[in-house]
Amino acid sequence: GEESFGTGSSHAMEKDGLWAILAWLNIMAITKKSPEQLITELWQKDGRVYCMRHSYENINKEEAVHLMDSLAARIPVLKGQTFGCFTIESAQIFNYTDPVTQERESNQGIIIHLSQQASIMVRLSGTGTVGATLRIYFERHETKITEKPEEVLAPVILAATTILQIQKYIKMDAPTTIT
Repeated sequence: GEESFGTGSSHAMEKDGLWAILAWLNIMAITKKSPEQLITELWQKDGRVYCMRHSYENINKEEAVHLMDSLAARIPVLKGQTFGCFTIESAQIFNYTDPVTQERESNQGIIIHLSQQASIMVRLSGTGTVGATLRIYFERHETKITEKPEEVLAPVILAATTILQIQKYIKMDAPTTIT
């Protein structure tokens, strides 16, 4: 259901918000529960996936490419290494194949799977007006439910900072944007 949710005869972008709202309204009508009640029940049953993104914007493109190249070169030896409370289970370059057109986009970033159901995905974006943007995505599945993703993800973020060697390559102490 991502993006078009089956709308039209071909892929129609930016319809996901409308269809998501209609799907939620339908679920609420059937269960007679609020979104908060439904989500809380789901989290209590299956746990919660916490997500955050750090963006380092307007950075020197050559330094960012050097960081990505260095990380890609280390992929074969990362498995089994420990960073903080996590052990790297796997690391790979992320490629994407469009399910409709079968077009393949190579080298879309690097994903690192950690123990404790956590992961880090890092990608370089050149869509900004100045320099480059390094985007780092953090995820962690946790059965302990809290309202503060930054608390759950703090050890993942610390591990990522060490693994990626951000300070060494792009010489920044903190991201420009946190979402």
